[in-house]
Amino acid sequence: MIINMEELRISGLDELDADELEEAVPTDEVRIERPQSGDAADGAHHEPLTILAVILISSTAIRGLTAWLLKKRHRSKVELDVEIRRPDGTIEKKRVVIELSESSTEADIVREVGDKFGLDPGTVAKALAQIPG
Repeated sequence: MIINMEELRISGLDELDADELEEAVPTDEVRIERPQSGDAADGAHHEPLTILAVILISSTAIRGLTAWLLKKRHRSKVELDVEIRRPDGTIEKKRVVIELSESSTEADIVREVGDKFGLDPGTVAKALAQIPG
């Protein structure tokens, strides 16, 4: 049985970001795609190869993504190039800016992630309900 879920693809990650995201999001909901060393033509000078994270959107995945973003609080904002694939087959590509501060809470970031990525409000509400306190 195939389950249609929203899928979030975050491109342009470096190794540290990919490793941290892989730790934060449950393993059955995230796939990290690292380029193969032979992807660039021999002798060609390209930008450094970047990593793609594919996340199946669930309340648990939203909380994992939020935990990863909260590690970046020392920055005032995090900019992500994302592709959102909806269950109906539509694809939306955009640059998302998440505003962070030392006082950002998990609930603040869950709401912002839901809003900026245009995620299903029910899934976001479920993620908010799972936050202790």
